[in-house]
Amino acid sequence: MSQNNENFEIREHSDEISIKDFEDFFYLIKEENPHAILSKLSKESIRNYLNIVVNSKKLFLISCKINNKIIGYALFAQSPEYLISEFKKIRFKILMDLIKNLRFVGILNIIFSILRIDLILLKKNDINLIRKNLNLSLLAIHRKYQSQGIGAKFLERCLKHVFDQHFKFNLLSCE
Repeated sequence: MSQNNENFEIREHSDEISIKDFEDFFYLIKEENPHAILSKLSKESIRNYLNIVVNSKKLFLISCKINNKIIGYALFAQSPEYLISEFKKIRFKILMDLIKNLRFVGILNIIFSILRIDLILLKKNDINLIRKNLNLSLLAIHRKYQSQGIGAKFLERCLKHVFDQHFKFNLLSCE
């Protein structure tokens, strides 16, 4: 029934993503994160987005692999502000993708984030905590591997990796 939930490897992607790995990421983004703004973009825009992530010093893309196939991923940011600032080069392409596909809710979400309207109900102290700690933007595990403990172990190992290798944090915030 279930795999040994320790029988997987994690990998931080910090260079160009191979075609095979991109196809695995693309599937997971479209199928396991269907409500994310990223899943509403074209294949080319998703590739551009992921290339920016892997070349950033403020964003971290970590995959979960079983039998050399990516079955999960997590996207972290040192602060939520980097989820906007790191993508300035492709912001118009993202906007055009959303307009072309009539994704007005996605456009509104981006506008709210840029104008910081999404933080209006938070206390100033809470906003500062969020800005100074790690942010989990996206997380997905292929449905075939869900409810087996793999996602929890994967997230645990990702957090340890980011803490040990990149960024000491006290809290994790989620989009």
